[in-house]
Amino acid sequence: MIHTSKHRSERGIALLIVLIVFMLVAVLALEIKATAALHMRLAQNKRDDFLMRQAIRGQLEVVKQVLLYDKSENDVEALDDRWNEDKFTQFQKAPAKDDERDPEAPVTSEAVELNGRIEDEARKFNLHNLVTDDDDLRAQWEEIFLRLLTLYREDSGKLSISRSNAESLLKNLKGWFARKDSDRNFPVPATGDDKRILVTPDELLMIKGFTREMFYDQPGEDADDDAIPGLYRYLTLWSEGPINVNTAELPLLYAIFASQDSDLADRIVEWRQAEAEKQNDKAPIDAEPKNNAVSTVQDLLEIEGFDVQAMQRNNLTQAIITGSSNTFSIHITAKASNCLTRQERWIIRRNPRGFTTLLAEQRTDPIFNGTREEDE
Repeated sequence: MIHTSKHRSERGIALLIVLIVFMLVAVLALEIKATAALHMRLAQNKRDDFLMRQAIRGQLEVVKQVLLYDKSENDVEALDDRWNEDKFTQFQKAPAKDDERDPEAPVTSEAVELNGRIEDEARKFNLHNLVTDDDDLRAQWEEIFLRLLTLYREDSGKLSISRSNAESLLKNLKGWFARKDSDRNFPVPATGDDKRILVTPDELLMIKGFTREMFYDQPGEDADDDAIPGLYRYLTLWSEGPINVNTAELPLLYAIFASQDSDLADRIVEWRQAEAEKQNDKAPIDAEPKNNAVSTVQDLLEIEGFDVQAMQRNNLTQAIITGSSNTFSIHITAKASNCLTRQERWIIRRNPRGFTTLLAEQRTDPIFNGTREEDE
C-alpha cells in the first residue's frame, strides 16, 4: 500500500510539473505572438510613415512646378491662379481602365491619401513689420495689427477680442521683442538675433495673453458650423512685408482701413471677383478668363469708391499694399491606410533659379471642417 501510494504521489507531482510547464509554454507562446504582432504593427507604421514622407516630397515637387508655371503666366498673385486650384495641386493617380472619374475630385492612392493647399504668405500680416526702423510706418503697422486682433473674431461672442485687450497684447508683444539676451529664459526653438524676432508665429504662445484658443481654429457651436478662425491664419514671418490685396482675407483687408472707410475692403473683394475687361496676353487660348487683380497701388483707383483722398486718409503706399508675392506656404497632410497621419509645412520663396526653402517642419495642427472665406 505504501509503495502504491508513493507511485501515485510521484505521478501527481509529475502531472503538476507538466501542467506548470504547459502553462509556462502557453504564456511564452502568447508573449511571442504579442511581441510579433507589435513588431509587425511597428513595421507597418514605419513603412506607412516612409510612404507618406515620400508621397509628400513628390507632391511638393509637383506644387513647385505649378508655381513656376504660374509665374510665367502673370506677375501678380490672385485667388484664381493655378496654385489656388485643386485640380492643379492635388495628388493625382492614373485611373484604372474604363474607370470614369471627375478630374477635379480629390484622388487617393492605394496606400496614401494626400490633401494639401498652397497659401500666398503675402495675404497675411508680417510680424516683422512691427520692428521696422521707420517710426511712422511702424506706428501704421501697429494700428493695422490692433485692428486685426479686434476684427478676426468680431462676431464670435466670448472668443472676440476688445480693443483694450488688443492693446495689452501688443504691449506684451513689443516687450518680448525688446528683451535682452540675458532675458532669454524660454524653451527652444530659440528666436534668432537681430530682427529675426520669431522663428514661427507659434512662438506667440510664449507671450503673456496669447492662448491656444485664440491662436488656433476652434470648432463652431454646432457640428455643422464652420470653424471659428484662429489668429495663425492671418500671421506670417516670411512675406516681403506689404499685404497682397488680391489674396488677403476680409479681416485683414478691413484692418488696413480706418473704420469710416471699412466699406472699401468689401469693394476690393467685389472687384477682384469680377472678370477683368482685359485678359492676360500670355495666357493659353483655352485658359479660363481671369478676374481683376491689383498690380500696383495705383490700380486701387480703378475700384469704385477709391479716390486720392481715400488713399491719403489710409496712407496706402507700396510699403503697405502689393499685388504680387514670391513666398508661399505649402501644407500637405498624408493619411495612410491604417489611419496614421503626417502633416508637413514648407515655406518656400520663388526666385529666378527656382526656390529657396525658408522653413520645413512637421505639424500637429488640429483639423476642422471649416471653410475659408474665398471658398464660401
